[in-house]
Amino acid sequence: MIFQRILLFIACFLSVKSVSHFVDRGKIMTPEITVPYFSGAALHNSSDKWIFNLNEVDSLKKISLIADPVTRRNSIDNYRFSDKQDSTHIYQLNQPGLVYVIILAKRIFFSQGDIGALKSLQLFIHTFFCFLILMSFKSRKKQILFFLLYFINPAIIYLTIFPFYYYWQVIGSYILVLILLNPNYQSVLTLLLTTLLLACIYHIRISTLPLSAFIILFGFYKLPLMRRSLAFLVFVFSVYLMEPAYLAKHPGHVMYSSLGAYPGSPVKGFSDNVSFENYSKATGKIYSYESNPSMYDAEVIMGEAKWGMNEFISFAKDKPLIVIRNAGLNLMESFSFGYLTSSLTLTYFSALVGLGFFVLLLVRKNIHMLLLF
Repeated sequence: MIFQRILLFIACFLSVKSVSHFVDRGKIMTPEITVPYFSGAALHNSSDKWIFNLNEVDSLKKISLIADPVTRRNSIDNYRFSDKQDSTHIYQLNQPGLVYVIILAKRIFFSQGDIGALKSLQLFIHTFFCFLILMSFKSRKKQILFFLLYFINPAIIYLTIFPFYYYWQVIGSYILVLILLNPNYQSVLTLLLTTLLLACIYHIRISTLPLSAFIILFGFYKLPLMRRSLAFLVFVFSVYLMEPAYLAKHPGHVMYSSLGAYPGSPVKGFSDNVSFENYSKATGKIYSYESNPSMYDAEVIMGEAKWGMNEFISFAKDKPLIVIRNAGLNLMESFSFGYLTSSLTLTYFSALVGLGFFVLLLVRKNIHMLLLF
C-alpha cells in the first residue's frame, strides 16, 4: 500500500512538472525586485547582513529581454547567481525568509540554476499538499475532479512556478483545507507541526499572519481550546525567536501600484517599477536600483509609499466607481484562479468563473466555504 502511494505521488509530481513545462514562459518578478533574494542567497555566507550584488540586476534584465519564451525560460532556470561580492548593497525592505528557501531549494535541486531550483521546490510543495488532500477525498469521483480542476490545472501551475514569495502564501490555505477535510489531521502533533511551519512562512510573507492565527486558534476546532491557545503562544514565541527584522510597513505602495492592474487609472502598468518611475517624476528626482539613494533605501521606500497613499486617496475621491470595480474584480478572482499578469483577458475570465462559483455557494447557502475563501 505504501509503495503504491509512493509510485502515485511520483506520477503526480511528474504530471505537475509536465504541465509546468507547458505553461512556463520564463516570467519572473522584475529583476530589481528578484535579485535581492537570489543574490542574497548566493552571498549568504559572505556577511551577517542581507546583501546582494547590484550587477546581477543588469544580467537578469538581459535574460528577461530574450524574445523567444523557451530560450528565455531555459536561460532563467539555468542561471546561477555569483557568490562573489561585487557592487554589493544592503537590502532592508522585506522579511528574509525567501532567501533561506532559495538556499534549501539549491541544495535539493542542485543540478538546476537558482531560479529553476526554486520553481521545482514550489512544484514539489504543491504536489505534497495536493496529494494529501487528494487522498483525503472518500470517493474516486471527487479525487478525479480535484486532480483535474486543481492539482494539474494549468492556471494553478502557472501561479505555482512564479519564483517569488507570493506562492508561499497558499501553504496556510492548503493546511486549512486538509484539516477540515480529514479529521485524522486534527491531532496535537499536526497542530505543533503546523504552528512551526506557519511561523517559518511568516518570515517569508508577513501578510500570512491573520490566516495563520485563524488556523491555529479555530482550524483545529476538535482540540481543546487550551491546547490551541498554547500552540498560538508557541507560534508567537517562534516568530520572535527567528528575530523578525523588517522595515515598518506602509500600504501606500501596494495601494497605488494596484491601480495599474486594470484600465481607467493614471497608473499605466501593474509593476513596482512603474510606481517608482511615477514617484521620480513627481519629485523630480531619479530613484532606481542604481541611484543614490536608491529604491532599496528606507527613506525612498517610505517616501514613495506615503506619496502613493496620497495619490490613491485622491484618485479614489475622484473616481470611486473604478476603485469599487477593481475591488469587486479582485474579490471574485479570489474564488477562481486569481489575477494573471500575462493576460488581462484571462484575468477577466478568472473573475467571471469566480462570480459563478460565488453565486453557486450563495444558492447552496454554503457559508463555511464562503468564509474559507
